[in-house]
Amino acid sequence: MKKSFDSISSKINQQAMERMRRLVNILHYNTEDNQQFLDYALSEAIELTHSRLGYIYFYNEAEQQFTLNTWSKEVMKECTIQDPQTIYQLEKTGLWGEAVRQRKTIIENDFYKPNPLKKGYPEGHAPLKKFLTVPIFDEGKIVAVIGVANKETDYDESDALQLSLLMDSVWKIVDRRIALSAFRDSETKLRSLINATQDIVLLKDKDFKHVMVNQAAQQFFHRTEKEIIGKTDFDLLPAESARACRLSDQKALEKKALVIEYEQVQNQFFEARKFPVPLSDQTGIGCFITDITKQVKADESLLLQSKVLEAVANAVVITDPDGKIEWVNPAFTKLTGFNNNESQGRNPRDLVRSGVQEISFYADMWQTIKKKKSWKGVLVNRKKNGSLYSEEMTITPLIGEKGEILHFIAVKQDITEREQHEKELTVIANVSSALRNAQNKQEMLPVILDQLLEQLKIEGATLILHDPLSDEMVIELGRGLWANSTGLRIPPGKGLSRKIMENGKPCVYNDSQDNPDSYYKNVFKNCTASAAVPLSVQEQKIGAIFIGTNRKITDRDIRLLSSIADIAASAINRSTLHEKTQEKVKQLDALRTIDQAINTSLDLKVTLNVILKQAKELLTCDALLVMFSKPQTMTLEYAASLGFRTRDIEHTSFRIGKGFAGRSILERQTVSIDLAEIDSETLPEEQLFFVEKFHSVHSVPLSVKGNVKGILIACYSRPFRQSIEWQEILNTLATQIAIAIDNNELFEGLQQSTFNLSVAYNETIEGWAKALDLRDHETGDHSKRVAQMTIDLAYELGIKNESIGDIMRGAYLHDIGKMGIPDAVLNKPGKLTDEEWDMVRRHPQFAYDMLSSIKYLQPALDIPYCHHEKWDGSGYPRGLKGEEIPLAARIFAVVDVWDALISDRPYRKAWTEEKAMQYLQEQSGKHFDPQVINAFFKMKNQNY
Repeated sequence: MKKSFDSISSKINQQAMERMRRLVNILHYNTEDNQQFLDYALSEAIELTHSRLGYIYFYNEAEQQFTLNTWSKEVMKECTIQDPQTIYQLEKTGLWGEAVRQRKTIIENDFYKPNPLKKGYPEGHAPLKKFLTVPIFDEGKIVAVIGVANKETDYDESDALQLSLLMDSVWKIVDRRIALSAFRDSETKLRSLINATQDIVLLKDKDFKHVMVNQAAQQFFHRTEKEIIGKTDFDLLPAESARACRLSDQKALEKKALVIEYEQVQNQFFEARKFPVPLSDQTGIGCFITDITKQVKADESLLLQSKVLEAVANAVVITDPDGKIEWVNPAFTKLTGFNNNESQGRNPRDLVRSGVQEISFYADMWQTIKKKKSWKGVLVNRKKNGSLYSEEMTITPLIGEKGEILHFIAVKQDITEREQHEKELTVIANVSSALRNAQNKQEMLPVILDQLLEQLKIEGATLILHDPLSDEMVIELGRGLWANSTGLRIPPGKGLSRKIMENGKPCVYNDSQDNPDSYYKNVFKNCTASAAVPLSVQEQKIGAIFIGTNRKITDRDIRLLSSIADIAASAINRSTLHEKTQEKVKQLDALRTIDQAINTSLDLKVTLNVILKQAKELLTCDALLVMFSKPQTMTLEYAASLGFRTRDIEHTSFRIGKGFAGRSILERQTVSIDLAEIDSETLPEEQLFFVEKFHSVHSVPLSVKGNVKGILIACYSRPFRQSIEWQEILNTLATQIAIAIDNNELFEGLQQSTFNLSVAYNETIEGWAKALDLRDHETGDHSKRVAQMTIDLAYELGIKNESIGDIMRGAYLHDIGKMGIPDAVLNKPGKLTDEEWDMVRRHPQFAYDMLSSIKYLQPALDIPYCHHEKWDGSGYPRGLKGEEIPLAARIFAVVDVWDALISDRPYRKAWTEEKAMQYLQEQSGKHFDPQVINAFFKMKNQNY
């Protein structure tokens, strides 16, 4: 009995050990996947029960429904059912469902044995021979069934117990795994949620050390979670911020309640919600910290905007949807006179309406803004004091989240001054536009004054300019009631215009009788009010503009008048500069013409005629007269004139020191006489100017290099007023005429000196030639004959006059080199030796050496140096050939040989001309230039 018990006990222990081993395997199976875990547990249960097949179904008691969890691999291999069923209702199950219905283990060791509980299985199902089905309980409920099948031996209660115990442990493990997974999933979701929030989430222990932080906290501290955990705020924040955090932490622990604190860390603002949190063995602190920097900034921005609206220069009105005023800013009060209390509850249209706009105007405005559109326009409103003003207004609807109109915001800008300014600009633009069409100052002045009359609605205007020559103020033009003032002149230092021009400030008299400085009171008495502004350009005062009217002159009138005066001054200055530039160009062109005449003409009369023609145009005079000074006779003699009606002036002379002309040259200064204002008897010397009916005459001396050459008189048949520019032109022209006279005198003197020098040179050369002829025993003035014939032949060949003098001098000096040959050699009667002949052949070189250093005779060297060269190159001294020989030498060679042949020599008699002509013809192309020979024959044939 004991042995049998031991055997059973041993078997039970072995089974328990095997079950425990299987359970340990299952526990050690490393997977996070619960399905893989159950698959492995099923395989261990099959091996524990020595089965071949197995399955696990989950069971839902409430719905009485099985759901397949897993089949063993062998089932899958043996099952041929396509798309097998995985969900079964309890009532549809057969024998294997009895484990649930009977709530106990079901063992069937002969599956083929008939059993009323069996319902069979479909075709293709894995074949079953034996099977064991065990229900799995959890807290009294069946939550699953496990089945194993096809054990080699029969299943018994021991198999059922082992399988039941194993699966009970497995299910508890699965249940814990599911709970742990759910916990981890919940923790993951919670951490994800905490990390996803933008708020900083912290958990601190009782020692204020961080034990948990979220992602936002890590970003705030600029550290990782590992670097934060275990640290206090003093390790992570600036000391001041850390102390503030510690105080609020302590407050939360002491009160054991929620504490809300507002903290600032550097430039960031936070709302901290801190509360006690139970930890495992202590009470910690939970913190939810929200970054409210943007909110604080927004609040500050709202406050700033509120202050801005109050301080903004433009008026702002806020109304409710019905248009009733809720708030106005101080600028509105300043603009209209209505404060916030007076405005609230009233419609702006009723508060400031002027009546200028029609009712329809406001209806259109209201219709636009009610459509949730902005409205912008210009309207005229009335202030509290009753005065009108223009404003530019923009009304914008404030739309709520649901699309409803919450408020209307109106922004108003006073544009009264702007409109006035725009009107002034229009006036200025009209004046500028009108002035652009004016070509000169004479056309500008009427435009300026007419625009003033029209734009300012005044009755009279004048424009006064300063005359720098007389220092007078001249009324250049009057318009309107003051038209008769044109041309009036105000003496130096007198009148209001002088005062205004000098101090540069406008002057207003709304009662003209109060003006003590008016010079022509009777002229301007027909206007009750007057004003004047200076005309100035770049700080240069040039005059003034006066206006007169029978109404009060306002500040706007003066402002507009000053603007127009600036434009007028600039335009007048530009026109004056343009006219001066044109005049300067005209003067320069005339002076260039005069300079060309002086530099190119040798005839003083022609030069003076050119100068007078240009001078008459530059001086705009009617006649001009030039008189030469004759110091020997103390008179002024006629030189040239232009513009006189008679020729009597050409026979006129003046005595120096008498009359205006004589006084001008004596005093060496310009003398001007207004003939219209004096008796002709007072100027007996200048009666001719009265006969010519001149209005004024102006005499200027002609001075150059300290010498007075005469006078220039400019005559005018009309009233004429001098200017500084006119005086400059007159003096310039006088200087030019004096230079022309001086140049002419110098030229004539130089010409005479040159002529005298040339005559002296030529006489000297002729003397040299005569001496040579005597030394060489030449007769009949050989040098003179050949010189004249050479000149005649040169003319025949077309040589110009300017070269004839050099040819003549060369011909006279052709044998000057023989002065270097001793008389014994030169006059030897017999034949010369080779050395003597060589010396004779060197006389052209002697001539070159003697004459080349004399600059005046250098152009005459061709004949003395080259007249023994021959056309074929056989001559001397250099053996020149053809046209290498200067033309003058080629001409002279023919003449020299001709004269020698037809003249007696000590060693032979003269040849006849026929014989000499024949010889020359034979030597053409050898000794002589054929062209020169032909010209010589032609000249001889003309009975030369």
